[in-house]
Amino acid sequence: MEKAFELVKQAIEEEPDNQHHRLDLCRLHRYSGQYDQALEIYQTVKQSIAPNLMAETNRSNESYCNLSAMNYVDGLQFLKESWDRGTKSTALGWHKRNYKLPAWTGDDLKGRSILLTCEQGLGDGIIMLRYLPMLAKMNPTKIFVALAKPLHRLFEGHPNVYAVVERTGKQPPADVEVCSFDLPLYFKATSETIPAPVALNPPKSSERRAQKIVAPYNDKFKVGVLWTGNPRFPENHLRSFPVQRFLRLADIPNLQMFSLYKGDMPPALLKSPGKTQVLDVSNSDKDLSDSAAFMEELDLIITIDSAVAHLAGSTQTPVWCILKHLPFWYYADGKHTPWYPKMRLLTQERPGGWNPIFDQVRTELETLAAAKTS
Repeated sequence: MEKAFELVKQAIEEEPDNQHHRLDLCRLHRYSGQYDQALEIYQTVKQSIAPNLMAETNRSNESYCNLSAMNYVDGLQFLKESWDRGTKSTALGWHKRNYKLPAWTGDDLKGRSILLTCEQGLGDGIIMLRYLPMLAKMNPTKIFVALAKPLHRLFEGHPNVYAVVERTGKQPPADVEVCSFDLPLYFKATSETIPAPVALNPPKSSERRAQKIVAPYNDKFKVGVLWTGNPRFPENHLRSFPVQRFLRLADIPNLQMFSLYKGDMPPALLKSPGKTQVLDVSNSDKDLSDSAAFMEELDLIITIDSAVAHLAGSTQTPVWCILKHLPFWYYADGKHTPWYPKMRLLTQERPGGWNPIFDQVRTELETLAAAKTS
């Protein structure tokens, strides 16, 4: 990276009027985690060239610098515009929003009902549903929430939700619609004003199931673990690591791990002598209500950035989130996140640098597991 900076700065010296070199410098600052420096240069470049010459990728880089620097309104405004006009980006996965109703833009809802559509992934829906109580204060007659099926039972009993509906099903009788990612924009989110994570409400049947599963292990230190996510996610290979990293912890006395991964168990786990120390329970989950109830019965959750991280961050169980170098913007600088203030972040100091993190994890798990026996 140092050499790249040197070459770009040299190009700027040779062609000071070529703003593309400065945009290259912005990208280098972004991928070095130097968001404020990148944003300062973006402002200079935008004063020098016509707005229509700022390519979509450059504007998206600026947006994500704003989001990572916790300038949420500026960052989300660009994302909203991009989603609404259907800008295509293979890296970001944008798609045109399909509003079925007039769009709500943040005004008082008195006398009107609203459809809140969680149009992104499962984790994105969970993180933004924290705005339900604030939306309720805008005086709607009813709040309908369109969710992916695995989230339905978890939010059907939420006090601010009149009804949960399918995202692709029959349109509910609402007057206006809002997409979940627009809520922090309209409520002018800052790192100080982000509301607490959404309250989860798993049904009693999920709670009973979870208690039955963990009952034989209640004398052990119980840890839920996740090492990989959806393989269709473009950066899954960057946030994931082999399950062997957890299997190497199986020799810690009085530790019992439970897999929170949904899908085929990797051969490395199935063939390992330590497989009984990483039990597969999540593949029998009916939905995320079962997952949430099970997480509440654990002593600790160790996960990558995924829907599991957002679900776990909304429970009362302590969470260690293991993050790649330069994590997604929810996690800011990788040291603390205002979206989950109680979540502990363990972030790579350099790309691929998992070893120091797992050395730390082992040391602390040994202490915690030993304390459970005393």
